[in-house]
Amino acid sequence: YYTYTLNPYRAALSQFLDIAYEDEVLKPASTVVQGDNNNDLAVIRVSYARLLEKLCENIHDASSLVLMYLLLHRNNQFRAYLLARTDHDTLLVPMLRMLYDSVEDWGPGQSFLTQSK
Repeated sequence: YYTYTLNPYRAALSQFLDIAYEDEVLKPASTVVQGDNNNDLAVIRVSYARLLEKLCENIHDASSLVLMYLLLHRNNQFRAYLLARTDHDTLLVPMLRMLYDSVEDWGPGQSFLTQSK
């Protein structure tokens, strides 16, 4: 969904970095990055490993799926982190299992998000 005004929550999710991330432009002591429309945003650092672990634990929850989609779609660093991992089965198998199990319960116009338990 596109809006003309800056959504600070979506902007923060698309900008946050891994705790282990460091480069010459953004030192660990930095607290501000340039956001959309030249707005300054505070740098948020989380452990991508821990975040992925928690998302995998709660993959049956619709809000976790939406958060995962948002992170993969908007956060280039998180997407690169996820694609560089070798254990894709920890995320894909539960998602595919949920899709497989819920297909039988689908009615007209329903999706797996409406069926999540």
